[in-house]
Amino acid sequence: MASVTNFIEDCINLILFTIWALWMGRNRSYHEGLPQSASNVVTFIRLYIRELSFLGEALCGGSGGAMAASGWAFCEKALAFFRVVCFAADLEFTHVTIEANSLAVVKKANSLHDDRSEIAVLIKEGTYRLRNCFIDTIVQHCFRQGNRVAHHLAAIGVGQSLHQFWVEEVPLSVEPTVAADRWWVDLPD
Repeated sequence: MASVTNFIEDCINLILFTIWALWMGRNRSYHEGLPQSASNVVTFIRLYIRELSFLGEALCGGSGGAMAASGWAFCEKALAFFRVVCFAADLEFTHVTIEANSLAVVKKANSLHDDRSEIAVLIKEGTYRLRNCFIDTIVQHCFRQGNRVAHHLAAIGVGQSLHQFWVEEVPLSVEPTVAADRWWVDLPD
């Protein structure tokens, strides 16, 4: 009976993720002018479900239990925060500014109070490393509109099975987005 229940939950989650991915793709196409092909949407769904399974195993002690889609997105933001901190520590940076578009993760990372949420382990470990591995750290909120380059890079990364990091130069396809973002900082004469 448990396997039937798990199968039904998996099917419901697949349907919900598919609807969400189609809605997100439509919004991206409409608002940002970035059309999504069917293969990109399918790849995104597969990779997203695989990442959620990893999170479920990491956070639920190997049970891989189902969580609501919004809870998964929240956990995904916390995992991204933790990965960024680990990456910066591995590169032995001394001064770090982390910008995240999840205000909840930023508030939890900057809070002095004990966190009891489902992402507490990721936030605590990330903030512990921030305090002990770096001289100067800033964790601040950045609206999605101010983080277009990161979203463009993430869109490229969704279709790949390996984790990649760009430190100095971005792929050629992202350079126009970088130039558009830089225009607001370095206004033309």
